[in-house]
Amino acid sequence: MASLSIQELVLNAEKFANDERTPFAREPWIVSSEVLWREGNHTAPFEIDGQTFAYFLEPSIICELKESFSTLEPASFVERVIQYAKNDA
Repeated sequence: MASLSIQELVLNAEKFANDERTPFAREPWIVSSEVLWREGNHTAPFEIDGQTFAYFLEPSIICELKESFSTLEPASFVERVIQYAKNDA
């Protein structure tokens, strides 16, 4: 699967809801941060070429958040999910 951004993951989370891989996003987390997928339930950060990738959120969690924040515009929702991942997850 081609890489995607946090924004693409968040706005299309339902497409990935049954994916058994774990998403990791390149830090610092911004809407354009690259997302890579790893097999298994690993959550420890890892590095590639000096860039750190940290566990983000499973798509199923993002889908639940989408229901809770359904009144937000898409860009605001993406920012809210990033803040949730940083502070509340």
